[in-house]
Amino acid sequence: MSRRKEGRRDAEDAGFSLIELIVAMGIFSLLMVIVGALTLSAFGAIRQANERSGIQTESQNAMEWVSRVLRYADVPPDGTTAIVNASPSAITVYTYAGTGDVVDAPYRASIFAEVQSDGSVAVVSDIVSPILLDDAWVWTGEPQRRLLLTLPSDTPASPLGIAYYVCDLANQCVDPQLFVPSGAGPLLAADSPLTPAYLVVSLGDPALPNTVITQTINLVNLA
Repeated sequence: MSRRKEGRRDAEDAGFSLIELIVAMGIFSLLMVIVGALTLSAFGAIRQANERSGIQTESQNAMEWVSRVLRYADVPPDGTTAIVNASPSAITVYTYAGTGDVVDAPYRASIFAEVQSDGSVAVVSDIVSPILLDDAWVWTGEPQRRLLLTLPSDTPASPLGIAYYVCDLANQCVDPQLFVPSGAGPLLAADSPLTPAYLVVSLGDPALPNTVITQTINLVNLA
């Protein structure tokens, strides 16, 4: 009788069965898959948040430069217009923003988006220094390029957007109106009664609206 009881206890203490081990390993593997997926998802979200934060910071820095250049646009001596090229995604102005070594002189500044050699999309500014020749300013030198914002090659639209608002000086520039440029060339004809009042500029990745910085830039020398 004692031997039977001892045999029964030995069988009970023998450990887990093969089926129990297989079930346990299956549950453990399933838990590891779930934890791994959650970890990868968390790392992906952190990476995307860092990318968005980096683009937003870059856009803010770019906007500071663009605002400085455009705010002090003005008609140069013997010139007829301050904005010599205007489109919804590019602009060229004469500016007294002091972007170089020549003091109180009109620099020629172009701000636009272009595709780089590696396929990325960039917003750049080209600044041409003025040269005084026979008592007249000329802009014949090589532009100094500044890279303002760089985005991936799959950016769906231009990272730079510009809206132009003009007003009538005879009416004390009351109630400026949106003005759509007709194409490449000056914003307004030399004999136009209108003058540029302000610009609404957007910079950032159109695919990530939270990274887009929009600012109204008053043209203090014009309106």
